Amino acid sequence: MISVAKEVLLMRFHRGCSSLGEWLSRRIAPPLAASLVVLIPVSGTFCTVSAAPQFRAAFHSYDLTVAGGLAIADLDHDGHPDIISTVWPGYLSVQHGNGDGTFAPALDYDPALNDARWLALGDVTGDGKTDVVVSGNQVNGYVTVMPGNGDGTFLGGTRSQTFDESGPIALGDLNGDGKLDLVVDCAGSGNPNPAAKVSIFLNTGSGYGLRTDFLVGGLPGQIALADMNHDGRLDLIVCNRTSNVTIYPGNGSGGFGAGNPYPTNTDSYGLAVGDVNGDGILDVVTANNGSSSVSVLLGAINGTLVSSGNFPVGYGPTDVQIADLNGDGRLDLAVSDYNGNSVTVLLGDALGSFGSRSDLWSGYSSRVRLADLDGDGDLDIV
Repeated sequence: MISVAKEVLLMRFHRGCSSLGEWLSRRIAPPLAASLVVLIPVSGTFCTVSAAPQFRAAFHSYDLTVAGGLAIADLDHDGHPDIISTVWPGYLSVQHGNGDGTFAPALDYDPALNDARWLALGDVTGDGKTDVVVSGNQVNGYVTVMPGNGDGTFLGGTRSQTFDESGPIALGDLNGDGKLDLVVDCAGSGNPNPAAKVSIFLNTGSGYGLRTDFLVGGLPGQIALADMNHDGRLDLIVCNRTSNVTIYPGNGSGGFGAGNPYPTNTDSYGLAVGDVNGDGILDVVTANNGSSSVSVLLGAINGTLVSSGNFPVGYGPTDVQIADLNGDGRLDLAVSDYNGNSVTVLLGDALGSFGSRSDLWSGYSSRVRLADLDGDGDLDIV
């Protein structure tokens, strides 16, 4: 159970789903300050008593300033997940995990990114080490590749220019050469002018080559790469704030064909791809900021989508993740409700529908990520 009084968070930890523990208090940042919040479940579930979440272990909050991009990976290969995020006014913050759900003090990198916002992790240099790709949220957009050293630290970055204000990033092998290529959503473009585009950079093995811009229209939010039509080529999925999601089939050489739009609820911004109904075919879920809902679209073998419904969540969602949160073998949803100061958990029924809902207090939640932070086999929420 959680109670908030001004800047003090009162936490009541639970020993199981029915017994109450002692009250503890922790001072937190003011409401407008961003922070990382870690939620740890009770034996694989997020139990609810009078709509208040219960936790098996500690609830932790780590202060940041306007956190944007967020990812979790074992960056230093010690077996514990680490957190990496972009932090105002334009640097990277790395927090190494202790393996018990807590994290060491942040290590900050200032590669002169000038308002870094989004990031993606992957071995883009081909040396077996995790690198970070960062995009900047400014009129003259760019992406910066910072090679990893394999110990959780990173080298200085190499910058490439994008079409326009750069936003979300997707990494994947677009041309079948075994190297991670880069797609950047130029989120500042479009609606109505200039026409919205993504910038595509093919990996040459020694860096990224010349940029190719691809017209996507609308007002793009998050993007993803996945083989939606089962032809062995990565397709581009674009979530549009004009209330649709569009699939652009990959051509196998680094480009994409004409898009097929599918309607969603109002103001789609967040995006996740996964098999929510267990039929072996990828489905799409969008977080709809303007309608405080998620839209679930079930995939067909030919890459088309059909709506499974819209499901209410907290106020103003901006991000969504798909995973089995309660250990029943069915995929569930975790949704960051930015304007609602919460994370919503929706439990899946394995048919592509979502029922039982829990709203977990988190403060302003612009992103949500899932990982087993304390090594107990249960997914935790960041």
